[in-house]
Amino acid sequence: MSVNNYRLNYFLRFIGFVLLLVPITPIRAAFFHADVSARSVGMAGAFVAVADDTTSVFWNPAGISQIDRYELATTRVYYPVGAFSTEMLATTIPNLFYGTVALAVLQNGEPDLYREQILQVTYGYDLSTQFNLPLSIGVNLRRLSVAYVGADRQDPLFADGIRKSFYPLPTIGLLYWPLPNVKLALVQENLRPPRISFNPSDKDYNHLNRTFRMGLAWMSSQTTLTAEITSEKLSSTSGNRPLILRVITSNSTQVKTGVEHWIRLNRIDSEIAVRGGRMIGNYGASSWNIGAGYRLAVSHLFILQLDYAFSYTPKSQIGNYHRWSLLIAR
Repeated sequence: MSVNNYRLNYFLRFIGFVLLLVPITPIRAAFFHADVSARSVGMAGAFVAVADDTTSVFWNPAGISQIDRYELATTRVYYPVGAFSTEMLATTIPNLFYGTVALAVLQNGEPDLYREQILQVTYGYDLSTQFNLPLSIGVNLRRLSVAYVGADRQDPLFADGIRKSFYPLPTIGLLYWPLPNVKLALVQENLRPPRISFNPSDKDYNHLNRTFRMGLAWMSSQTTLTAEITSEKLSSTSGNRPLILRVITSNSTQVKTGVEHWIRLNRIDSEIAVRGGRMIGNYGASSWNIGAGYRLAVSHLFILQLDYAFSYTPKSQIGNYHRWSLLIAR
């Protein structure tokens, strides 16, 4: 290995470590992370079985086992409501501890009102390397933190401070190849959802949603067709307080389908992608999604990929907006 390559490897590993320490800046449902990747949004979020880039740490931790190169991914989304935004930074380090390791930080919220942050480390392992089994497994460990920056510090509710941290059970993900170009995926997130309320009396309320994802993807050299079912057990957000006579805990189910097609540009070492997707669910959930991507080999060392997505959600409470994300791979 040359001195330059050694320095580059060391630098990328150092970036990964720093991600655990960097405070970035948080919207909506607790620890919402559907906008971490413009690529996945372009396919209506049907990404659990695709999961072949660094952003898969938020969809299926087993997905990073497919990554054999260093990757750095970033996303920043501004919403058409106040100063709410989502910011994500993640890196993947292959061939570490016999598998692949990813580090990520995600923040969303309003800087002067409310912030959420996820610090996450993910490990993915491909069982085919040693056991000749077409199966990958993945797990991620998360530290979740909430800060009510705009809260009245004299409020008894915040007697112990305006910030709290939580440590949910690991997210478990599986990827299985019944055929070389077909993948099946299963993911369980928040198996035992932690309570994220600041109110001590809310012992049975204000938990994270328990989420289960199941997906199927068919992939060729240029085209991907994918489908996913996401089921969430919705936690009640109201406790045993005056005028609360009944609390109903229900389930949300969404069916998502997506397509991605890459077109190679022969004159330069680059490709463009077109994407589309559809999501339908109960409670009137619905969206039409489109997206595009551009991938350029800057040199024999680096690849840049820029992705864009837009979703039309008729009943969205915050309107419809654009997403951009960037992926750097070596």
